[in-house]
Amino acid sequence: MVTVAGFWVPAGKSLLLLYWAAGASNTAGLYVVLAAIVVVVLFVFFGIRQHRAYRKRLLLRGQVLDGGSGAIRHGRLFGRFGGREAELFNSGGGKRGPVYFKAQLACSSPLKFGIFPRATVSLGRPKNAFESGDAALDKEFGFISEDAGRFMAWFQRPENKQQIAGMLHHDSHRCEIALSKGQLVWGVRGGLASERNLPPAETAGEQGRYTSLRADSSTSEDWERAQVRQILENLRQLAIALENAA
Repeated sequence: MVTVAGFWVPAGKSLLLLYWAAGASNTAGLYVVLAAIVVVVLFVFFGIRQHRAYRKRLLLRGQVLDGGSGAIRHGRLFGRFGGREAELFNSGGGKRGPVYFKAQLACSSPLKFGIFPRATVSLGRPKNAFESGDAALDKEFGFISEDAGRFMAWFQRPENKQQIAGMLHHDSHRCEIALSKGQLVWGVRGGLASERNLPPAETAGEQGRYTSLRADSSTSEDWERAQVRQILENLRQLAIALENAA
């Protein structure tokens, strides 16, 4: 096996073994090998195409970072935003579940917490889960913290609650926010609207907006950059508020 664009594919010896196993002495065996080669070629082709598209998207998003660019390593974009270390990446996808777009900023607050869609928290049943006391938020989200009292003392201030609540939805999708080990992370299930397979009924308006934007490449790229810039700016402001709590 060899790796091509991050995918494992059969090498020459593997294909020869397949040929032998299929019965090299007859025409049917040869057809089996040829079919396998076609499948491998298509697999590699679409893998490379997907890899290049994702890399192009990361580079576009990197234009909002300090200096107008970042460095791509292991499928993640690293750079700085507002003077803070930043990271942009997609996680999940395929059989492992839906794609998540995540943005991460350095934050020196001693608080540790996580806010996730309630279904996610209910599935894991963590011992340190609690409710925030806000009925609307508690209906949709679960809160986790090793020091719930300290987090709640900060969260109950109206400006902090409003800031958190405003970041927990993105284009009708529930989001997640977590702070741990000096990293403040925001994520949205399904990725950003510009990369999402949008369900026609649920988000028809959003689908129509994106379809119209795609007709103008420069406009759609501007929209992509604007989304990422706003997400990072919201994270930066949240990081400042959390650090001031210390």
